[in-house]
Amino acid sequence: MQHFRIVMLALAVMLTASLAHAECMLPLPPDPPARAQNDGSVEPSVHAPPPRCLQWSDRCVQCRKGDDGAVLCSNIGPACQPDTVQCIQTAPDDEPKADPKADPDADRKTETGPRTSP
Repeated sequence: MQHFRIVMLALAVMLTASLAHAECMLPLPPDPPARAQNDGSVEPSVHAPPPRCLQWSDRCVQCRKGDDGAVLCSNIGPACQPDTVQCIQTAPDDEPKADPKADPDADRKTETGPRTSP
């Protein structure tokens, strides 16, 4: 049993010594070249709404504007590959255009003079 302990101790000392010298023997690979921080192309963030859009998505995250104007977004899926941001629902026009066909009383409003009953 004493012989086994001596062999194990010698083995541990040799492994420790070899690991200490391994750094000197193996050359480290060179650092990769630094990437440019700004290559000119800017992808819009899914958290920044497109103009006049109430609901939008990049096929991974769904976002919408809340009643108070705050941006509300879902969490991204585990293996999702985002696409370009697309508007799903746009805001209605501020001034609705008058459609005479939609108003059944439009012909009465355009008449001039008093109306007589038959």
